[in-house]
Amino acid sequence: MKYNPELKSWRQPIPSGKAGKGFIEKPGDMKYNFAYQNREGELTEYEINLTSALERVFLAGAQKLNEIVSGLNDQGVLLPGGQQWTEETFVHEIKRLVR
Repeated sequence: MKYNPELKSWRQPIPSGKAGKGFIEKPGDMKYNFAYQNREGELTEYEINLTSALERVFLAGAQKLNEIVSGLNDQGVLLPGGQQWTEETFVHEIKRLVR
């Protein structure tokens, strides 16, 4: 299984910084709670390609936003609509993907 079909919503809209509070799954509720299963669905081809490209960008030493964006563009990785990355579109897309 590549995702958790029984994923529960957060108890709180903002996770707590205190141990044991604001977790996604209540201990004991799920037989298995692997980190990669805390998704609502399988990764799309776009998400897989973006993840692989980001790994290469970071392995090449990128640390700043402009370096990340340049690295994605240099690899020919495009946004879903076919556009090249900008700092603004990168921030927006990452926020969209982590919801």
